[in-house]
Amino acid sequence: MANKTMGNTLKTYMKRHGIKQQFVSDKAGIRPQILGAMLNEKRKIEVTEYYEICKAMGANPDAIAAEAGIWEQDKAAQLV
Repeated sequence: MANKTMGNTLKTYMKRHGIKQQFVSDKAGIRPQILGAMLNEKRKIEVTEYYEICKAMGANPDAIAAEAGIWEQDKAAQLV
């Protein structure tokens, strides 16, 4: 069971791949302060923003979501 948050997962991915926040901010069209708040779990990440962030990083959105534990939660909800 993953206890990660989406912002933390994105931040970890960026660190692992040497991607700077400013680069993602510029490519995704999200102000640096807003992106920082998202990565530090101080602001909700909207779905459209999430896909723009993943696109800017060259990351697979499904793989990031799975790493954050979202797919496991979704599958568990379907079993109810």
